[in-house]
Amino acid sequence: MESFKKIAEYIPAFEKKLNEIVISLLSGDPFPKKYLTHLLQHKKYYLKIYASTLELLLKNSGGNKEKIILIDYGAGNGLLGLFAKFCGFYKVYLNDISKNFTDAGEGLSIVLDIPIDGIITGEITAVANYFKMEKPTAIIGTDVIEHIYDLHSFFKEISHINSNMVSIFTTASNPVNKFKLRKLKRLQVKDEYQGGSPDDYFSFGQESVAPFIKTREQMIRKNFPALTDDNVLQLSSLTRGLIEKDIINAVQKFIDYKILPIALPHPTNTCDPVSGSWTERILTVEEYKEIYLDAGFDLKICNGFYNECSGISKRLLLKAANLFIKISGSLIAPFISLVGTPVSK
Repeated sequence: MESFKKIAEYIPAFEKKLNEIVISLLSGDPFPKKYLTHLLQHKKYYLKIYASTLELLLKNSGGNKEKIILIDYGAGNGLLGLFAKFCGFYKVYLNDISKNFTDAGEGLSIVLDIPIDGIITGEITAVANYFKMEKPTAIIGTDVIEHIYDLHSFFKEISHINSNMVSIFTTASNPVNKFKLRKLKRLQVKDEYQGGSPDDYFSFGQESVAPFIKTREQMIRKNFPALTDDNVLQLSSLTRGLIEKDIINAVQKFIDYKILPIALPHPTNTCDPVSGSWTERILTVEEYKEIYLDAGFDLKICNGFYNECSGISKRLLLKAANLFIKISGSLIAPFISLVGTPVSK
């Protein structure tokens, strides 16, 4: 716990910096500001998550933060990466698929007076292309891994960047928390059959999204106008969990060889067929382990914790829940951390 205490010691000073942020004075797109507003409202809890994430990184990478070259993947506004830099990590790079967010992270770096070592816009291939002269040694991210379209390719790309990379990813899609799973499955069903809007939750985005199944149907009708309605509806259902290019390939295979796509085995997992972003994708620990091992990494799971910074009455209940997590494991953990390390040779 000592290294955690050392990281935790940075929280008060960093929180003081965050208290000085005036959202209305920040430039840039409104959505990153909305996202940042939520993070700042719950900053005590998020800073504890960031500290525990960095602690796990130190424990699994030799413990010398002054030598770690770190990527904050799917960084959003960049608070995790900026906190790591504030804590003394050697080099920190912020990455996000959205330029609005990488711009926001760069701006926040200036506002907080925490120089960052680099900004990377794009997916993991953009990260790989960025690093030609040096090898990052660690990659971390909060609430991002459950949205990545192709995790097999993702971790193989990480291995290509550095086969000795240590990774820490937190996810609220805890596959053994039955209470959480019910909520996530309802959200997946809503996105699949009803669509979503910015009012659904703080991180949804700025624009409403049509039901995923309807979007897949439109893609199929547009690209294959000769198909019958029955074929279109059947293929729209069977291609749940695919992005447009893979939908087109699956339909073309059906046309050429009369082979129907294999339905996604999970009953509710679904992704946006335009962006490929999964709706809080639920994978078992065994599925995660297979993905990690396929890319040359071992995986262990660490349990998250509830927000004890809530009101007094709720705080007591959540303290008890956190104690129960220590006894029972992941059964009621609100999130888990996936710790990836190179396979021992």
